[in-house]
Amino acid sequence: MKRILIIGACGAGKSTLSRKLSEKLGIPAVHLDRIWWRANWTNPTREEFDAELEQLLLKETQWVMDGNYGRSLPRRLEFADTVILLRSNRFRSLWYVLIRLVKYYGKNRPDLGEGCPERLDWEFLRYVWNFNRDELPKVEEVLAAYLGVCHQVELRSHREIDEFVAGICVDGDLTGIGNCNCICEQLEPVESFSSLESFKRFARYMDSLAVSGELIPIDDDEEYRRKFRMTYQGTWFRCAKCGQTWRLVEPDFPCRGAFEKIDKLKKAGRNEPIKY
Repeated sequence: MKRILIIGACGAGKSTLSRKLSEKLGIPAVHLDRIWWRANWTNPTREEFDAELEQLLLKETQWVMDGNYGRSLPRRLEFADTVILLRSNRFRSLWYVLIRLVKYYGKNRPDLGEGCPERLDWEFLRYVWNFNRDELPKVEEVLAAYLGVCHQVELRSHREIDEFVAGICVDGDLTGIGNCNCICEQLEPVESFSSLESFKRFARYMDSLAVSGELIPIDDDEEYRRKFRMTYQGTWFRCAKCGQTWRLVEPDFPCRGAFEKIDKLKKAGRNEPIKY
């Protein structure tokens, strides 16, 4: 995990988790509230916000970024390798927001810039109360379009958050899974992409993994071409560390494409892969 997004319910612990991951992994924490809120609770224009965010995404190769800001979520997901969705019911969210209000009232929170002392904001409290009804479905819809593009994690309590942080190696992968340093643990099979655009986004992600050397394209590998290309169409990749093979199936109506994890070849005289 090198580019991590943290989104979800207000008061669920996004900023706290961001700081914990930043400290453990040694990568910078980016609080989007610091970009959006200026002194005296003023805001930049949307164009200014987008420009500063875009510069950060293009320039920085490692970050843990917290904040919802749904309008920019699709763009951030194009760069993220991991997204963590924090879920919380409205009562718990409101409770922790009120605790934060009492703790920092009249003072600056660590995740905000100077000149933004904590204050009572009824409009924000209504936003917190209605988040699961009004905002969460939109977030879930966007995330569904990026299934397979980046690793998605859901956490529902502070205990789960602590367990998640404790289960991360210093190199950014989860302990107890494989060799704890393999890109395959961040990839999940996709039975069918939601749209052509979703497939294109995923294909760009695979390109980035190939460029970084984490996955090796094997379309031109003679052995694999002999075994697979005669019958199957698509793009094949092999993990540079564990040798796991993946197949990216291109959309061809009515098929909307797929991403398959290939286990091994059947030995009954057929060159047909067994899929998980």
